[in-house]
Amino acid sequence: MSEQTTETSESEEIINGKNVVAGKCPSLASRFRGCMLGSLIGDCLGQPFEGEERPISKSVLNSYFEKLHDSNLKAPYKAYTDDTAMTFSVAQSLINKNRFDPQDMAKKFVDEFYAHPRRGYASSMTDVFKALKRDDCKDPYGPGRLLYAGRGSYGNGSAMRIAPIALFCHSNAEEAMHIAYKSSLITHANELGYNGAILQCLAIQKALHSDSSVPLDVDQFALYLQEKMATIEKNEEQPSMLNSFLHNSSQPRRTTINMTKSSYVRKLQEMRHLLKNPTVSAEKVVDVLGHFVSAYGSVCTAIYSFLRSAKDDSASAGGSSESPVQRAIRYAISLGGDTDTIANMTGALAGAYYGHEAVPPVLLSHCEAEGVEQAIELADCLYQAVEK
Repeated sequence: MSEQTTETSESEEIINGKNVVAGKCPSLASRFRGCMLGSLIGDCLGQPFEGEERPISKSVLNSYFEKLHDSNLKAPYKAYTDDTAMTFSVAQSLINKNRFDPQDMAKKFVDEFYAHPRRGYASSMTDVFKALKRDDCKDPYGPGRLLYAGRGSYGNGSAMRIAPIALFCHSNAEEAMHIAYKSSLITHANELGYNGAILQCLAIQKALHSDSSVPLDVDQFALYLQEKMATIEKNEEQPSMLNSFLHNSSQPRRTTINMTKSSYVRKLQEMRHLLKNPTVSAEKVVDVLGHFVSAYGSVCTAIYSFLRSAKDDSASAGGSSESPVQRAIRYAISLGGDTDTIANMTGALAGAYYGHEAVPPVLLSHCEAEGVEQAIELADCLYQAVEK
């Protein structure tokens, strides 16, 4: 890896603390940038801790972030993973086609994988991309549908890349759910996989349009998501835009959800209970919400990390002087497990809520420079596409 030095600009101290003007909401364009950059930072900074079985101690994270803020630090940049690579591919396809095109998006995934195969892709995704390449992506849904004996993947690989869809469809929740579902099927045809992506997409949209100049009502935020998922998880009450597609014979049919075991509604209810306890331990959060590579064991964890941090400035060791985006990402990393993906999803939410101004440049300086440039460019292009 090449070496990137950390330099402090005159404005950096303001942004590293809280470059958020009191009583003023960030612009939509700023929120688009914040979402893409927050996602990138979470991925890059979370990756070194990936696989930690237990929550990470405050002392370890304090030391980690203190070093990142040290203007004299010279260290190799932190490369982004498949999380960001696939997020960029989703954005590029939406921008180029100005709509969802499953074949084009599948090709973008394949091209990116073969150009940079060492980004940390799961072996199941490698199998999907190889199969797509053999068929020149003529059937973009076929390989994903065949994974795990036809059950499809229930991993968080679709949820982690969903941010551009939330931005592209920011004013239309039904369209966002529809595209989130269809884009997920390219790689994640299991209902827990694609429903997790839909949930993360809805959460980003909600953050994007929430008033950040006043305290966030975290319970109402979570309740909104719970009600949306309750509609999705009832077979007879599918959202109209999803209904015909879900039951198209050429696509995998939904199986009946066991509401007591694998329901996002139940998980969101549990999350709301946790949010009411400001002193709940990281171990308890992991026990209830998970920190795993499954969508069911990570999406609600990311949403919780954002909401907990938004609710209380002192939720993590950084305290009230810490950037709110960093605070959310720090907490997500502290839970251990699939840290890059959970922090990536948390960062997307925090960035969408607080905007570009709350993203610390010093943290961006430690991320792969090409990724920072691309995140900004794609965010701006997505904004221009929807504001035409």
